[in-house]
This record gives sequence, C-alpha cells and structure tokens, in this order.
Amino acid sequence: SYIKDRILENLKFKPDTPTMETARHELIRLLSNPMDTKMGECPKLLLLLDGWNEISGDTKELVQEITELSQMHGVRIFLTSRSEAAEIPFQRVSLRLLKEAEVREILAQNGILPPEQEGFFRLLCSPMMLSIYIRTALDQKKQLFITTQDQLFEQYFAAILEKERRELPENSAEYWQVEAALSYVLPELAK
Repeated sequence: SYIKDRILENLKFKPDTPTMETARHELIRLLSNPMDTKMGECPKLLLLLDGWNEISGDTKELVQEITELSQMHGVRIFLTSRSEAAEIPFQRVSLRLLKEAEVREILAQNGILPPEQEGFFRLLCSPMMLSIYIRTALDQKKQLFITTQDQLFEQYFAAILEKERRELPENSAEYWQVEAALSYVLPELAK
C-alpha cells in the first residue's frame, strides 16, 4: 500500500473514518470509477511516477500495487524511466531525439555556436543534454569549447556554483556549503 499511503498521508479525514484501513478502502472505492464531466469520463487521479530506474531492492510489491492502480477506471498512471521497465505492463512511449537542424536552430536562437566535434554534437540531440549545454553557456556568458559529456557536466556544475555564489559573501558559511553540496553531497546522492 505504499502509493495509496502516500496519497492518504496528505489528506484530512472526517470523524467517520476511524482507521487507516478504512481510509484505504474508501480511496480504492473512490478511484474505482471515473469522474463524469461535460467532456465525458475522466480519471479522478493522475499519478506521475518519475524515475523508475532509480528504485533499488525488491520491487515486486510496488509493481503489483502500480498494476492494480492502473486497472482502476478512475486512475491513469504515467511512469518515467531512463531504462527499460519490462516488469511494468504499460504502453511504451520514447522521447524523440531532436534532429540536427533543430539543434542548430535552437543553439542559434540562444546565440550559441554548435560544438565542432560531431560525436559531441550528436549528444545534444537529447533535449536534456541540449538544455544543459545551453544553460551552461548562458550562465557562463561564453561559448563552450568542450568535446565530452564529462566536460559538459563539469562546466555545468561549475556554472551552477558560480551563479549560487554570486550574491554570497566569501566569508559566509553558505558560500562554502554550496560548494560542499555540489562537490560532495550531489555526487554521493547520484551514486
């Protein structure tokens, strides 16, 4: 009942709901049917589950709960993952990579030259990587001369650090905490 409990933990209940089990039962009853609107039937709940690939451990019970919720007429689920989630019985949709002409146009609109190395340029066909590239160039207020993804991330985090520190006095604790967060905490969380 992990997902149902996350929904219930943010609700307030009437006095005639004496237990959590009663609340779960009522939630299931509520979500079993769609909502009638002027445009027809609509789900009562849209669950956006982001980052399936970040889950570790035994996912059997969570998969079972997601599957049960997805079969309710009042629920629609959108689940994202950077890797294949074969155990989830949902229709698959993949993000479309940008065409090279689109990447060149978006870079030009931002006053940014495309990278010279062809392999690195192809990396920018991913909307997320293109966004990071543009944000880094704009934050640093200069053209980027990089050739690898690692260099991009290094400059991206350096740009974030510089931007966050701009308004902070160098002798303040926050000035150094930002660097610690980016240099130590963030990599450990990502790991």
